[in-house]
Order: sequence, then structure tokens, then C-alpha cells
Amino acid sequence: MLNSPESIAEEPLKISVVIPIGNLSLYRENLLDLIDAAREINAETILVFDGATTENVQEFRQNIANEANKLIITSVACRNPGGARNAGKALSTGDWITFWDCDDIPNPTKVLSLIREAHDLEKDVAIGRFNYIFVDDDSKELSRKTSSKLSQNNWQFVVGLTPGIWRFAFRNSLAKDADFPETRMGEDQVFLSRFLKDRVKVYVSNDIVYNYLVGRNSQLTKELASITEKVNSANILAREINQNTDKLSEFEFTLLIKMYLSIFKFNKFSQKVRLENLNLAIKCATANPKYFYSIILIILREKVHHSNAE
Repeated sequence: MLNSPESIAEEPLKISVVIPIGNLSLYRENLLDLIDAAREINAETILVFDGATTENVQEFRQNIANEANKLIITSVACRNPGGARNAGKALSTGDWITFWDCDDIPNPTKVLSLIREAHDLEKDVAIGRFNYIFVDDDSKELSRKTSSKLSQNNWQFVVGLTPGIWRFAFRNSLAKDADFPETRMGEDQVFLSRFLKDRVKVYVSNDIVYNYLVGRNSQLTKELASITEKVNSANILAREINQNTDKLSEFEFTLLIKMYLSIFKFNKFSQKVRLENLNLAIKCATANPKYFYSIILIILREKVHHSNAE
């Protein structure tokens, strides 16, 4: 088996898993499952407690220290996933690094397979597929949906629409050169834009490497204050893209349009903010006529999601 101790010994490949935790009391049980999942693939596990009390971190450390190998625990006061991920990335020593959220369910065997295949092919980043799992506030599954299939021809558009950081694995030597902005929403899109430049070699797989849980009231996407920070991330993304390139890649284009339209569709924003971001999306589309059909698809997709949310 790919994740057997024998195969790991034959082909040494060190993987780091970074898991930011904003509220230990909510996710303690799932966090133990994530530690087990990382242990299953012999990964270095880095837990970044963001804003937790010293007593809570120490209690957790004492309870888990004798059970988990390759476990690093650190505490920060960033109050945002971007800063927490940066702190974990700085401590990582693996050949490859991946970022898991503390309330989701990765598929460790598929993650290991994804990374090994990309490593053997001398790629710099690996991208897999995932399941959306819609849950109630007790994490009971209500329904699920699988993300779109990937190919070398379509990945930029498909992943630009659904750019969750947890579907990626990165060659760590390159990931060290890119940071997340310290925002609570949209920070992963900015990081991906910083990392996925022309020089980066991409490997895509249609294996389901991750299960992304949607619906709990404790998620950042339920908080208006967190959603508001997506505007800041969109501004950072647009500024950096425009400064660093004369021509948007399909991935950058889709990523930026998707972020603008995510703001536009969120009806808790003021009408002024929503219309400003719709205008930015249209301007971006008209500046890149090659992608006009793509922008129409994105707008239709966003409209359907918005209607469903209503």
C-alpha cells in the first residue's frame, strides 16, 4: 500500500501538515482525528493555536504528547488563518507541505499518493479533487457534492472557481518564498496567486483528497466581520497581479473575478460595495476579451449559488 511503513522507508519523502486552530473547544475531537490522519502518512504535524490561552494549549499538549510522533505545537495571536498558516509554514521541515482546516476531513492515503506522484514527476505543486459535505451545526451530513474533474487543459479555470487551499500540496522550498496575507477571508487565494507563477510546474489528479465541510454556524463564512475582510484580500490580489504582470493568466483572471463576484453576491454588504465589485469584475472581463465566455459562465454559476442560498 502507498501509505505502508515499508513503502515510506523505501522512498523517503517528508510531508508537513499545517493545521490552524482558532477555537480548540469546538474542534478538539476532530483535531484528534486529523492528528491520526497525519500519523497515517508519517507526516510532520504542526498545530497552530491562534488566540488560545496558555492553559488550554498546555493541557492539550500534555494529553496528546505521548500519543503522536512528529507533532509540533505552537501558539500565536494572529486572530486570522493567514497569519497562523505563515507561522506553521515557518516551522515546517518537510519536502512537501499541505494545509488542512481543523473542521474538515482529509483523505490521507490519497494525499500521500498525490504528493508522491507529483514528486516523482518533479512537479512543484499538486492539486486534487474534493467533496463538499453539507452538514448541520452538529456536523451531521445532509448532502454532498464532488468538485469538477481536472485536466492539464482546464485546471486553471476549474481551480480558479474553487481554489480551496486544502486541495493543494506544495513543494516546501518554494512555499517558503510566498506568504499568506493576514486576513480572515480570501487569504488562500492571495497565497495561491503568489505561488502559482509561470515557473511553477503543476500536477493535477482526479483523486478525492479532501472532504470540505460546509454549514456549521461556527465557520468564518458565517461571520459578517470575516466576510468583510474578503474585500481587503480582493484589493491585495488585484494590486499584486496588476503590478507583477501585463497579462493575466487564466487562473489569475478566474481567481480575481470569482473573488469580486463572491463579494457582489453577498447581500449583507452594502449596495455600494456590491456594485463596486460587480463593476470591477466587468472591467476585468472586458480587459481580457479572450475570457469573455468564461466570465459569463462564472456569473451564471454565482447567480445559481446566490439563488440557492436564498
